Amino acid sequence: MAERFFILLAALALAAVGVVLWQSVRRWQASRIVAEADAAPDRPTLLYFWSDTCAPCRFQQAPIIETVQAEWGDGVHLRAVDAVARSDLAAHYGVLSVPTTIVINQQGHVVARNTGVAPAAKLRQQVSAAR
Repeated sequence: MAERFFILLAALALAAVGVVLWQSVRRWQASRIVAEADAAPDRPTLLYFWSDTCAPCRFQQAPIIETVQAEWGDGVHLRAVDAVARSDLAAHYGVLSVPTTIVINQQGHVVARNTGVAPAAKLRQQVSAAR
């Protein structure tokens, strides 16, 4: 009877160690993803989630993003992310459809999110507010 108790205790301890290790790996992955997205702590970051199969991404949002990037120059860090190839980053930011744009301030906080095609004026205003 005591042997069964010790086997059960050992199994529970092993399960607890597994849960702690799994949580540590998930935390490490999340920090790596965020650090990769927030590569410019000195200026706002504009994350642009797109896909090869998304026509509005290519024909509507991409020209708007290029216009905003040309106007701001080095004042904003633009990061175009293929939502299919980088599904981990898309999942971290809760991107469910493309195009999606997310503005991140210098502290790494999401300050604006746009699902669908975002007009240039709206992106300018959001980036300005993130400064």
